[in-house]
Amino acid sequence: MSPSLRIIGYATLIGPPQAVYLHRSAQGTRSELDGLPLWLVLFTEFLLRATVFTLGIFLIGEWMGAEIFLLYRVTYFAIAMAVSGAVHTVIYYLTLGVGAKHWQFSTMQRLYRLGRNLTYSVAPALVAALATLVWQDLRYIPLFEGDTVWSISAAVWGLFMLLGICEAMFVNRIPTGLERDAALLQSGR
Repeated sequence: MSPSLRIIGYATLIGPPQAVYLHRSAQGTRSELDGLPLWLVLFTEFLLRATVFTLGIFLIGEWMGAEIFLLYRVTYFAIAMAVSGAVHTVIYYLTLGVGAKHWQFSTMQRLYRLGRNLTYSVAPALVAALATLVWQDLRYIPLFEGDTVWSISAAVWGLFMLLGICEAMFVNRIPTGLERDAALLQSGR
């Protein structure tokens, strides 16, 4: 994965956390993370990511202007992305944190991939909703009138959920972005 794509995913809460890698790498180093439980490292990392995400939304709001930001209800899009990122983080913890003690590595990565893909389906649905709103705005159709926005975004969400389930069932490689975490989990460190 390219470094710029990794940074964008990390800052938008879409990309996977790096808590397992950070936690395991800090063991025995006498650093500030040494000896902390994984859940605390993950929570702290999520708070940092959420802060960067919130700053990004603020900058987008400043760039768009308050009127357009409110007209398009960008706050709701941001909340949906943040909830999706939080769910992704919980899935990461349950599969790679808790699951590492109870499941085989292949089971753990398949469950993570399934949960991750389901949370990833939110972003394309939001993009479809935003594109529909822009289309409505350009044609002077009152925004959010009728069920066009909801129907299109629900269809895209369902499609990407279905594709994500299929991908989780058939792909066997380590999930993208978890290469370092996987190496540590497989080595037993």
